[in-house]
Amino acid sequence: MKIYSPAIISAKEKVVVGHGSNLVWCDILGRRYRQKGQKVEYFFPSLNNHGKRFDGVDRQHLDESLKEIRICLERKLGLFGIDSYQTYEDSNPDSERNTQKYFRILQNRTFIKQVGEQYFLDISRIIQGTDFIENLKKINFAPSGEVRKRLFDLTKTLSGLYPISKPRDFATEIPSFTNKHEKINPIFDLAVSPALFSEGSIDYAVDGSRTLLPGLFIPLAVWSGLFNRVFSKNICVHGYATNEGSRDVEEFYKQIRTKLIQSDILRYCALQCTDSFEDTGLNQDRILGAEKLLYRVLNLSKHILKHLGPQKREDNENEGLGEMIDKMNHIKALYSFESEMFAISGRTHHAGQIDKSDAREFLRSLNTMEPFFPITIKRTKEIVYGGRV
Repeated sequence: MKIYSPAIISAKEKVVVGHGSNLVWCDILGRRYRQKGQKVEYFFPSLNNHGKRFDGVDRQHLDESLKEIRICLERKLGLFGIDSYQTYEDSNPDSERNTQKYFRILQNRTFIKQVGEQYFLDISRIIQGTDFIENLKKINFAPSGEVRKRLFDLTKTLSGLYPISKPRDFATEIPSFTNKHEKINPIFDLAVSPALFSEGSIDYAVDGSRTLLPGLFIPLAVWSGLFNRVFSKNICVHGYATNEGSRDVEEFYKQIRTKLIQSDILRYCALQCTDSFEDTGLNQDRILGAEKLLYRVLNLSKHILKHLGPQKREDNENEGLGEMIDKMNHIKALYSFESEMFAISGRTHHAGQIDKSDAREFLRSLNTMEPFFPITIKRTKEIVYGGRV
C-alpha cells in the first residue's frame, strides 16, 4: 500500500494543528493496513523547500537554514505521534531528476508549451488528447461526492494554459533552458513526486479543500499526460482544523495538561475537520472533549479489570468502525466510537458493573480504533489484558 499527502511548506517553518489533518489521516490508514499484515509505504510529510522565502539567499546559508527547519519540523510532527514515514524533499537530487525527466516527456508530447521565457501546462490539450475525464470518473472520492463535481468544473474554467515555471533562485532547473532564473514551478515537483514510488497509481491520497487545484487537479492532469491514469485510486478531501490565530502546534500542545496521552489528544483535535469542505475551529473545549473521551476509555478498562478480571485477548474488530475507516470516513468512525464509549460508560455507571457483552464490544472497538489513539489504547490494553493499573 502506498499513501501520499501533499506538502507541508517547510520554508514557512510553521506547523499548525490543521496540517495534522492530512498527516494523522495518512498515519491512521497506514497503521490500520499494517495491522492487517500489509506492507505500507508512507509518503509524507513531503517537505517542500522551494519557497520564495529563500530567493536572494546564498547557497551556504540556504543549506544551514534548511537543516534547522528540517529538525524543527520533525520535532513538531512527532507531537502528532507520527514516527514512520518517507520524507519527500523537492530539493533532493532524486526529486530534481524525477521532475526534469517527466517535464521533458510532457514537453516532447507538446503538453508543455513555451511562451517567451515561461512554460505552461496545456490543460485543454491534455483533456482532449488523453482519457482525463474517464480517469477522473474512476477515482473513489471520500467522504464527499462534491469533490468530483468541483474537479469537473475546473476542466471548464481551466481550459487554457497553466503556468508551470516561475522565477526562483532555488527550484528545479528547466532542462536545456539557458535562463537560470526561470525554474520549474514547485507545484509540478509535487505533481510528479508520487512517481518516486512507482509509475503506477498510489493507493491513497489525502488533501485539503483549499488546495484542490495544486494538490489534486494539476497532478491528475500531469498523470493523464504522462501515463494516462490517475495518480491515486482513492482520494480524500476535507476541511481544516483551525486553532485560534493559527497558533503553531507547539503552542497549542502546551495547552494539553495530560502528559501521558498528549499526542493522542492532538490527533483527536487534528481530526476535527468535518466530513465536508467546512473548516472546524479549535479551542480549549476541543482539548477537554478529547481528554473526556480518552479518560473514559481508560476508566472503562479499569471497570473491566475490577468486575471481570484480566481478559483473554480479543482479536476481532468492530466491523462497522472498520468499514468507515477503510472508506476514509475517519471523522464518522471517531464520532461513532465516541458515542459507543459514552453509551457503554452510561450503562456501566447505571448498573454498577460492566456487562460481559459490553466488555467484548469495547475490546473489539479498541482493536479497530488503535490507529487513531495508539498511546491511550496501548495503555488500556495493558490494564485489561495484563491486569496492570
